[in-house]
Amino acid sequence: MTFRVETEFPIAFDSADHLHPWGTKRDNNTNENFVQEIMSRFTSDTKLKVIDLGCSGGKLIRSWLNHTEYAVGLEGSDYSAKADRAEWPKLYNKNLFTCDVSRSYQIMYDDEPFKANIITAWELVEHIDPTRVDEFAKMIDRHLVHDGVFVGSGATGSDAPDGVELHVNIKEKSFWDEKFETMYYKDMNYPFSHVVREGCDYNFCYKKVDPNKLTALF
Repeated sequence: MTFRVETEFPIAFDSADHLHPWGTKRDNNTNENFVQEIMSRFTSDTKLKVIDLGCSGGKLIRSWLNHTEYAVGLEGSDYSAKADRAEWPKLYNKNLFTCDVSRSYQIMYDDEPFKANIITAWELVEHIDPTRVDEFAKMIDRHLVHDGVFVGSGATGSDAPDGVELHVNIKEKSFWDEKFETMYYKDMNYPFSHVVREGCDYNFCYKKVDPNKLTALF
């Protein structure tokens, strides 16, 4: 049983985060309290399925793998893969893959399209090229089951540690609220007690709902 990723863009080749590596070569975050909280709320008879976008060193995926085999992380830069950094030596092309998540891709599991119960994106949305926000959101929708959630954080300030702006898409949370509302997602007002990255400007949680049942939900 194996994962693979189908894409024509295995690297975010035009991204400042790839061309001028900063977080991708330093970050490696997880929070077991967050993982445990999600697990405690998940009551399905099947195992939890997880995707982490912008996974950097892959430590969050390593934490998920202590609870479920269905965990996969995507990172736009190949810096950590080439540097054999953090979790990549053990998990590269197994549970960690390089992929431009702002362009079309398909995660496969045992040659079947993979859909997750939860997709996370910690300190990622502000790095997405504004011209590819729609495709970024479309890929999240493609890979999320109904009643699944998209969870993460956003930033509203600049980040240019080497003089190159990495936050190319600085938006207030209301921007993402509107984007996902038009796709039939419900804003859950971040219902969890824990986060993976502390100190972010805002956290979000959008639940994918069945448009045929909107009357019952709203």
